[in-house]
Amino acid sequence: MSTTASDLVADLAALRPRPDLGATLWRHPALILRLYQPAVAFALRSCEGRRRVLDVGAGYGTVALELARAGHEVTAIDSSAEACTVARRTLDGAEATLIEGAFGAVDLREGSFDAIRFGRSLHHMEDVNTAAERAALLLAPGGVVVIDEFCAERIDRATASWLASIASSLQKAGVIGDGTGLTDADEVLRTWGQKREQHRLHSGEQMWRALEPRFVLEEPRWVPYLWKEPAKHVEDPHRAALVAHQVEAAEAALIASETIPGVAFRTVGTVR
Repeated sequence: MSTTASDLVADLAALRPRPDLGATLWRHPALILRLYQPAVAFALRSCEGRRRVLDVGAGYGTVALELARAGHEVTAIDSSAEACTVARRTLDGAEATLIEGAFGAVDLREGSFDAIRFGRSLHHMEDVNTAAERAALLLAPGGVVVIDEFCAERIDRATASWLASIASSLQKAGVIGDGTGLTDADEVLRTWGQKREQHRLHSGEQMWRALEPRFVLEEPRWVPYLWKEPAKHVEDPHRAALVAHQVEAAEAALIASETIPGVAFRTVGTVR
């Protein structure tokens, strides 16, 4: 996270344009809404009727805030000090507790939550099997695990070529500039391969293998996610919103037709 983002308030009801943040989602409120509103809707639907919710990898506190507003008793946890700086501001005045620390290192009581949400955080865990086991122990009887995840390894040649074609067209039209790293399929594959190695990201298969012995999982729903890559490079806010809308629709159609694999999925599981 850029240190220039430390004064953000990641409240969907109070977003402000931040062009100073450069080529990130946070420069345009429309992009944040497009990314987080479906995540919030999924979290609210999955946690409905469940009082005590643990949000693991809460980031800027965006989803945790909406859960608290819906009446849940929320505990938000994140290991990033920078993210927690923003989350404290986001959650100020909300009925939510913020904990700065790693999921496996924080002292939490077994059976103390009715729902545990992993928001694109499970693939970052040092030991995904231990994380899944701990989640099962922390849930009360009848509790659910709510998974909103990303699988970088599913960005294959077809996906990279599609993304590069989109970015190349936008660049030729003057909508985005040079140096995005998106206009060449080989560079897209190389970049995501380096990210997987550098951050030791777990694959979707590894996450599923860790979760399945401990939870009865719904079939995963694959959702668009890569639309944000070209959209965040568009400086004009109106054009950025239009690009996001069009690219997301195209990505959804390609996933549905199995032309490209989805790279983000959502599922809910109950403890076995």
